[in-house]
Amino acid sequence: MMGLFAQPPAAEHRNDDGHLRMWAPNPGVVLTHVTGRFSNDLASHFITYFEGRAKDHKVHGLHDWTRMTGFDPLIPPRLVAFTLRILHHTRRIVIATHSPMISMAVRAGNLTLRRIELVESTQALEAAARQALLDA
Repeated sequence: MMGLFAQPPAAEHRNDDGHLRMWAPNPGVVLTHVTGRFSNDLASHFITYFEGRAKDHKVHGLHDWTRMTGFDPLIPPRLVAFTLRILHHTRRIVIATHSPMISMAVRAGNLTLRRIELVESTQALEAAARQALLDA
């Protein structure tokens, strides 16, 4: 990884199948990176971390899921329900993925949320993150 995602993470969690890293480069920006399978236990850490940052600020959520290989079946509805709860504290959501399956799940969630921007590269995500850092 390069750029913003090359810095040591503020929080990191892993299990046998996946690895979640998270950053908050300023109070209005949350960056995440998932490698491998996004499981329910990793989602719990993701939600707790994000909620802690969205409590007092409107937050840009920028998520590098280009190395995610899959997810537990309960992840999409769980993340949509979580995002609906904090939508009023969310300025922008950008997700990068190459996977058709993950992209389809994101698009399905966006039918409810209507706020997710889907990009196909880490470079496009990093450009969005740089803009978010200026806007936050």
